[in-house]
Amino acid sequence: MRPWLRNLMLVVGVLAVGGITGYANRGHLMWTYVMPRLMEPDGDFDDAALAMLDFADEINWAALPWRESEIADQLPEGANQTNTGVAVFYIHPTSSMMAESWNQSMEAERGDDLVHSFFLPGQASTFAQCCDVYAPYYRQAAFFSFMQASGANGEAAINAAYQDVRLAFTQFHSWIGDAPFIIAGHSQGSAHGLRLLVEEVYGSPLKDRLVAAYLPGFRITEDAAIHACADRRDTGCVLAWNIFTPDAATPPGYYSTPVWHNIGYTREDLGMLICNPPAADNAGTYTSYIPTVGELVPSVGEAECDGGLWRTPLPANEALHMFEVSPGWLHVTEFSYTWSAIGSDAIRRAEAWYAAES
Repeated sequence: MRPWLRNLMLVVGVLAVGGITGYANRGHLMWTYVMPRLMEPDGDFDDAALAMLDFADEINWAALPWRESEIADQLPEGANQTNTGVAVFYIHPTSSMMAESWNQSMEAERGDDLVHSFFLPGQASTFAQCCDVYAPYYRQAAFFSFMQASGANGEAAINAAYQDVRLAFTQFHSWIGDAPFIIAGHSQGSAHGLRLLVEEVYGSPLKDRLVAAYLPGFRITEDAAIHACADRRDTGCVLAWNIFTPDAATPPGYYSTPVWHNIGYTREDLGMLICNPPAADNAGTYTSYIPTVGELVPSVGEAECDGGLWRTPLPANEALHMFEVSPGWLHVTEFSYTWSAIGSDAIRRAEAWYAAES
């Protein structure tokens, strides 16, 4: 068995055990008692070892368009490529689960199996269908940081991770010049992508070059600062979705994870989540891709938004629901489920952006 798959199965296996326990007790045991004890890092957050990184040094990037990577080299058979001239800044999700420290070291980042063998080929790869992909390493916050029990330590760790992402984003723009760009992420990556939009893009000249932001797997609400994409050719806007099966319950604390709002992190419930996934490919059927399968597979197309959550029948392909963070929450494969549609959507919005510029 591949090391990255073994690690993923170990992580989600622990989550699944907790999920079964939590399911039988309305989720409270898992998310209130079990998971915090398993995942809380030792001690308090300490930024003493978090020296500023130099993102002009390519060693701090997991993927760059001018070098070989796990992205374009592993596109599944049948995937098409269209050169749009758009650059993508991709922020990977959390892989640091059973963490000893609040932020993963860069050494651990560079050797992270999940980043290289699952996140890049299974998520960032969709943008290889259209665009140049830039993916920084960053000292991600431990999974526990996003749980209710993490408190100020968790928010400090998330902020520290974001500072790496922000510096990488600045370097990204020094490399791409005046090219149009996309921000993409999943889960923790979406949390950082949201803050980038608020602090670095909206209200700045970069806003006019933003094709779109793809930020699934996190609680993102529309407000004065965040504009959700309203149609298939809207630009400068956000697409976000969180996949649950029809009867699945959200785990306790789901609506109180730390999210950037105004000038700081808040755990308040900010209301209805954005739910506007990219349009399905063929007659309502999504074409999915996950590295464990290695090929494009059809997925059920009856999914619909309900109360801010994207509700879908359980996919027929087991690989798309093998890893459930809690019963019916298909968080791990939220990007994989819409893999082909994201690429098509990015091409369509890139065309709209260029049309508006001409």
